[in-house]
Amino acid sequence: MTIIAHVQTEWNQTDLSWNKTDYDNMDAVLLESSAIWTPAIFVIIGSKESLSFQLNDKLIVTSNGNVKSMIQRYITFQCQIDFHKYPFDTQTCSFGFYKQDLYIFGSTLKANCEVNHVPANDYSIQGEWQLTDLYCHMRRDVNNATYYLYQVVVKRRSVYYVITVVFPMVLTSVMIPLVFLIPTKTGEKISYLVTMFTSTAIFLSYISTVMPRSLTNLPYLSLLLVEVLCEGLCAVLATLWVVNKYNLHP
Repeated sequence: MTIIAHVQTEWNQTDLSWNKTDYDNMDAVLLESSAIWTPAIFVIIGSKESLSFQLNDKLIVTSNGNVKSMIQRYITFQCQIDFHKYPFDTQTCSFGFYKQDLYIFGSTLKANCEVNHVPANDYSIQGEWQLTDLYCHMRRDVNNATYYLYQVVVKRRSVYYVITVVFPMVLTSVMIPLVFLIPTKTGEKISYLVTMFTSTAIFLSYISTVMPRSLTNLPYLSLLLVEVLCEGLCAVLATLWVVNKYNLHP
């Protein structure tokens, strides 16, 4: 998942403070980030992966020693996908921030997590997914250092898949047993099943492009597909037996 994050970073350096009355009440200046110390902030993008988060080249320094950096960055992170409830699945993706040199400078990392639950109406996702929730949690690593984890909860828009996948499979499952309502003397039982199997084969080629490919998380929807195929096989065997009995004893 890729998001655009608006990140504001602020820290205090007393050695950069000044008395603004001595400098025509100048309260803030712009400095190059390479000219002063900046924290080494990393973004957690996976269970064992992280990337360095680069701050702005220009930093705002105020007279009391506060240093501010406001930047927008695209952040791409990994998601643990569970396909069991496809296409009605809800996925939780997470990323976090941590500071590498906490103990060197005796500083701590603090994030704006006062509101654990962020209203999803303030955000939008275009395409297949819709945002349902966004959470922020403070965690501690093995060294008892704090870091902040953001969890993005998204839900798949399932209407398209219900119309193009689920409904045709259910309809096929209902239509196959209708072969037993066709009189045997018409000779249309076998042709009806051949038509059903031909349409099912064409439908399977489409499903293979839509269904997620996962060997560890098999969707429950695949069980419905297996049921339709087994139902078709049983209908063929039963129809052959009925036709054979009818021809032997007309």
